Amino acid sequence: MKKNNSYEVVLNVDNIDEIYKPYYGVEGKLINDEIMDFILADISKNKINNITNLNINIFTEKEVSEESKKDCKTSIKNTIARKSANNNISLKRHNKFALFLLIGGVIIMAIMGILNGLIPNFPIVVNSILEIAAWVFVWEAVDMFFFRKFEDKTYRKIYNLINAANINIISVTNK
Repeated sequence: MKKNNSYEVVLNVDNIDEIYKPYYGVEGKLINDEIMDFILADISKNKINNITNLNINIFTEKEVSEESKKDCKTSIKNTIARKSANNNISLKRHNKFALFLLIGGVIIMAIMGILNGLIPNFPIVVNSILEIAAWVFVWEAVDMFFFRKFEDKTYRKIYNLINAANINIISVTNK
C-alpha cells in the first residue's frame, strides 16, 4: 500500500514464530527465506526511488510479548545485514571478473594485432576467430559491469530501505 512517498508491506501470520528459520547459528534468529522473498518482491515491484519511508506491519493472531517483538525486529535487521553483506561480496566479485574479461579481450586483440603485423599472410580464419573471441570477452565484461551490476545496486537500495524501515508487530485477536 503506497501513501505519498511511504510504502507499507503487510504480513499476516498466525504465530510470530512462523517468520523465523527453523535453525540458526551464532548470529541469532534469521527470517524465513519465503517471507524475506515476499518482502523483497513486494518492495521491488514498485519504483523504489520514490519510496522514502517504509513500514513493515506484521499482523499476528496470537499475543506477542515486547521481548518477542524486539527479537523479531532484530532478526529482520540481522537478515538484511547478512543479505547486504552477501550482495556486496557479489558486487565485488562481478567487478573483478568483469575486469578480468576486459583485460583478456584487450590481450587477445593485442595478440591479433601483433600476429597481423609480424606475419604478412596471416590466415584470415584465425584472425576472425581471434577477433570474435576478443569482442566476446569485451562485451561480456561490459554486460557484467553495467547491466548485471544494476540488479545488485537495486537490491542494495531495497536492503537500505528495509534496514531503515519502521517495523510494527500488531496482535489481532479474534473474539
